[in-house]
Amino acid sequence: MGSEGESSSRKRERSTYTADDQKPSSSWAKLVSADSTHSDMEIQADEMTINSSMTGLSSLITHNIFKIYRNVDSGIVKLQNLSSHGILINGQLLEEKEHMSIESGNEIVLGSERRGYPIYHVHVIHAERHSDCSEKVSSLVDNLKCSICLNIWHDVVSVTPCLHNFCNACFSQWYRRSERKGDNCICPQCRSDVYSVGRNHSLRNIVEDMLKNNPLLQDMLKNNPSLQRSDEDIIQLDKDAVVQSDVMIIGNNIASQKSTFISSSVSNDDSSNEEIEPQCPQCRDTQGSGGRFHCEENTAHLQCRSCWELMPLRTDIDVPQMCVGCRKILCSAYWDSQNAIHPNSFYVPCINDALLPMLRRAFLTIPEQTHAGNCVEQDITKKYIRERGKTVDEIVHECITKLDTGEIEQPKLSAAPLEPITSATHLCNACSQTMVAHILHWFRLSIPKSELPPDVARREDCWWGHDCRTQHHNLDHARKLNHVCEATRRARR
Repeated sequence: MGSEGESSSRKRERSTYTADDQKPSSSWAKLVSADSTHSDMEIQADEMTINSSMTGLSSLITHNIFKIYRNVDSGIVKLQNLSSHGILINGQLLEEKEHMSIESGNEIVLGSERRGYPIYHVHVIHAERHSDCSEKVSSLVDNLKCSICLNIWHDVVSVTPCLHNFCNACFSQWYRRSERKGDNCICPQCRSDVYSVGRNHSLRNIVEDMLKNNPLLQDMLKNNPSLQRSDEDIIQLDKDAVVQSDVMIIGNNIASQKSTFISSSVSNDDSSNEEIEPQCPQCRDTQGSGGRFHCEENTAHLQCRSCWELMPLRTDIDVPQMCVGCRKILCSAYWDSQNAIHPNSFYVPCINDALLPMLRRAFLTIPEQTHAGNCVEQDITKKYIRERGKTVDEIVHECITKLDTGEIEQPKLSAAPLEPITSATHLCNACSQTMVAHILHWFRLSIPKSELPPDVARREDCWWGHDCRTQHHNLDHARKLNHVCEATRRARR
């Protein structure tokens, strides 16, 4: 009996540990009882759950009170309340399921008031690891700072050829000052000439991930208000940012910025594979611009990602120079507004990606990506539209204005739009097709089941809804279940 009781006791003790159930050889923290009624508790696992039987709160009912755990890398120690009643930490009430960082010297009361509940004091034994990690994070923060604003990068951009990094808004303001003075743009950090600047997506993702998932960095920002940005500051920084593409050419350094462009319409011989320098009709030394605007020597240029020719970056006119949906630089709308001849008048492939507002487009049929490419659902939608004596184009133009009123939620495009998508938003052809698919999906969801054929209306909804993968390769599954619905399987998990 004695050994059985001992075995049960050990089993209960081991159940309080997590992960691989491996118990470290020494304690990293200790909860010291404020009186002799309750025993001290050694914290040995990286994550340990304290229950009522361990604290003496109840001899009849065993339930979890709180969980104490640490981040091995950062050294941060946190406590989570698992009980239905509150826990006081240094007099601050911690509600059920809430977390709070704790450190040596903190007082923990296992109840919502001091009287009648056990009181413990925290003693973190291995606190020196936190100090070491703090120094490492502090050094890391120094390497993530913009040398202009001395804050952590926001929407980081890189300049060439020196490859120094800055906040988008900070460099944009620096560039504007250089432009007003008529000076060549130089790197704010090393003072070398800047030929181009572009958004550094990799560094941006790294910074955002660290700010979101590194608890020690989060605590450092809380303790250093000067490193934090308010929501108003973020909005203003995004407004001030000029760089919205992967490559924005600075100044009149066109000769150094070459792009390979193969024109199949000119000839099929070896000369068609030569490198052709990008051109800008509005540069000062170019004749026959056809527009009133003329580039200065320090005018920044954007390179069209379809025809690879250059156009000046214009912030003084309300003409789109990129697709709002994917932020792809396209020149068709700009040259149309300038009544200028396109640099490559023989072959203009950017027409295939023309920037146009949705209201000016014509949609002859349902895009392939409508209803996640489910041909069964597409046929049902097309048949419904046809039976109502309408065309796809008419339905889309009737629905698209509902984006302006918020009746249709914003679509998920390849890039997070800087502004809400409306019926007047300029999009490229690819993003326009995505938008139409989004609108038709909303249109189909709005159709009452009573207006659909009986065999269609009585189908059960697929658990995965629009995101179902089986619907693409299993025609029987696509026919049997309705996929124009919200996913419910994900919600159950």
